[in-house]
Amino acid sequence: MNAVVASGPVHRLNPLTVRFDGLRLVPDGSIEARTASTLREAVDDLIGRGVAVRQHVVVDLDHAELRDGTGLAILLHAASRARRLGINLAVSGNAGASDRVLRRAGVSRL
Repeated sequence: MNAVVASGPVHRLNPLTVRFDGLRLVPDGSIEARTASTLREAVDDLIGRGVAVRQHVVVDLDHAELRDGTGLAILLHAASRARRLGINLAVSGNAGASDRVLRRAGVSRL
């Protein structure tokens, strides 16, 4: 796993780029089975950052699109893991196709 110590681009796998903005993770692109490892690693890093400072974390989907259930599964697992570690993981900016995937799964809040 890549250690992340600064904001800015940290992981890249076409067509998904992930960057950190403090305790906010901003994926940009398509979240699907072929980009799942990029998202999973970045979310793990984000949770580690939040636990280190005992702060809640956010995954901002404003520039990303959940293409299948893979991304949803990663986010649900991450939210559960974050709660076990004493922090919350929230998802914001879930418009368009991402919102439809979340609604179809019956998830309005992680």
